[in-house]
Amino acid sequence: MARLSVCMVVRNEVRRLPRALHSVASVADEVVVVDTGSSEETRRLLDRWPKVRRVDARWRDDFSQLRNLAMDMARGDWILTLDADEWVEHPQDLAALLEQDRVDGWMLTLRNYLPVGDVLRTEETGAVRLFRRNPAWRYVGRVREQIRDAITEGGGTIGHGRLVIGHDGFAHYCGKVCRSIGEDLRLLALAMTEDPDNPVLWYHRGRLNMVAQPMRARRDFRRALSGDAGRLASHLKASAWERLGWLELQRGNHEQATHSAERALCIDRGRALARLVLAQAYLDDGLWAKALIHLRWLEHHALTRFSHPNHVLTMSGFCRGQLQIRVGNRPPVGPSARALGRGEQGGRGVPDEV
Repeated sequence: MARLSVCMVVRNEVRRLPRALHSVASVADEVVVVDTGSSEETRRLLDRWPKVRRVDARWRDDFSQLRNLAMDMARGDWILTLDADEWVEHPQDLAALLEQDRVDGWMLTLRNYLPVGDVLRTEETGAVRLFRRNPAWRYVGRVREQIRDAITEGGGTIGHGRLVIGHDGFAHYCGKVCRSIGEDLRLLALAMTEDPDNPVLWYHRGRLNMVAQPMRARRDFRRALSGDAGRLASHLKASAWERLGWLELQRGNHEQATHSAERALCIDRGRALARLVLAQAYLDDGLWAKALIHLRWLEHHALTRFSHPNHVLTMSGFCRGQLQIRVGNRPPVGPSARALGRGEQGGRGVPDEV
């Protein structure tokens, strides 16, 4: 049976580490943890945990260096990279992936649990996190590091696995998270001096800037989408387009908002935020039939995809009411669509920023 090494990079994660370690305890043959200067409490926790081998390393503003160090220390046939604020949601699904002979790396689903106040409850992206141990395959990038290109350029094949990794590192805005965002922005700035045309770096900077600096986020997303298209994965393109649409909607620029949202749906019909942008823009413009097309989809996914599902249901009810009035040739009455969308007239609206 194939052996699995879980590789982690941590620093002062005593509260969240047990969850990550528990999630792989039944499937991992070893857990290699590169520690970049944790407190004594975190170090004691790691030293007590079965199967864990702790390696001390100095932080040098480069996540790839640490990921590669962990892989160098690993002994398993397969590598699974995991962060302290992540966990494997259904570890029993790992075994089948490890026994596949024709696949060298697996694109897994990362389910990000978003901050309180974000219009979406979760957002799913993909990343190659499970792959065969091969000394020739190395992570690249100071931050938002990735190994996919090394595997494919080295002749390896990538499959799409159903395994889900949960992540809630940014689920609550607090002092530590704000410091983490600031550190990520600093590392992105360093990486951009080395590779200024990398659209992946511009995309991730846009994501980090969405809350505090939306104007800068708009520029970042546009730069990402205008760069080398081959370097930006399709799910990142879709995410960039729909978030650009959301930012344009906040500015009242419906033409650009609908254009961006439609571009996102051309890539992935399941982009919830893109559909919300279109529904809101069409409601604001009185295009009830067009709005209802997207609201029907949103109704079906409201409870699982949105932080405030009642907002979607309220929008849908208002739209249906307006269509009934229109069929009866009676003048529209009641609050405007924009009032409902922004939480006026006693309703709860979409937050100003995602």
